[in-house]
Amino acid sequence: MILVSYISNRGEDPMVVTHAKATKFAIDDVGRLILSGADGEHIATYQAEAYAAFVTKTEDEVDEDLAAAFNEWARQYREEPEKFLSHEETDAQPLDGDDSYGAQCVRTIRRIEKELGQ
Repeated sequence: MILVSYISNRGEDPMVVTHAKATKFAIDDVGRLILSGADGEHIATYQAEAYAAFVTKTEDEVDEDLAAAFNEWARQYREEPEKFLSHEETDAQPLDGDDSYGAQCVRTIRRIEKELGQ
């Protein structure tokens, strides 16, 4: 997946477009951003003056980052289980809202991603 942040030359507001099928990018000799899929299929082209910035992470790269973060979570749990909720505490967590189990997991994985520099 490639996210492209661009400014239209037609006076529209800046926007971010997600190209879910795009896995590769290149900048051609005149500065255009060319997006393509894993099989080489052309996905999109952005004129040199249109795109302001682009952020890229392929699905495989995101998966690698998540796997590293979850592996670090497991390592930390093995070394210091008292820092984490017990099974009983986990079962008692709400399933919606800011303090839900899922929301707490997101905060934990984001903390670990920061520790890993992701």
